[in-house]
Amino acid sequence: MRLMRPTPRLYGLAGGGAMRDGILAARKPAKKVCWPAEMRSLILLVEDDPDILAMMVTALGGEGYRIATAEDGAEALAAARRERPDLIVLDLMLPRMNALQFRAEQLRDPDLAKIPILCLSGASHAATVAFELGTVDCLPKPVDFDRLLTLIRKQLASDRQD
Repeated sequence: MRLMRPTPRLYGLAGGGAMRDGILAARKPAKKVCWPAEMRSLILLVEDDPDILAMMVTALGGEGYRIATAEDGAEALAAARRERPDLIVLDLMLPRMNALQFRAEQLRDPDLAKIPILCLSGASHAATVAFELGTVDCLPKPVDFDRLLTLIRKQLASDRQD
């Protein structure tokens, strides 16, 4: 499990900017650096495909979210107990402990039971499984990052209102 720190979004770049190693680098200092209000939200990303995991870390970290990662269900359960994330993005097909086993263990722990889960899957029956698990939604793979961000924002906003 790794805890990633968010990078600030840069606004009003004087002189433009350039991408270097996936990070926006300004030619001149930014006029204003803004941290989004939701940057305090911690999202646990559970994905065994390192390429998909890296893309999600980049996309969500770039939006200001704090990110923790796990590559299987057992590691995810330990990370959830240790970090207490605000939201879990969970792949359905995982090694060692799959999503069904993870969810059963999560629901047995009163401290973890209320953490919402957004699932990802390439399986055709994913929506049915997600409904049975009681997840907030399920996204198909390949991941539509705009839709992922929309669902995350919506869920975190509804959690704040509760």
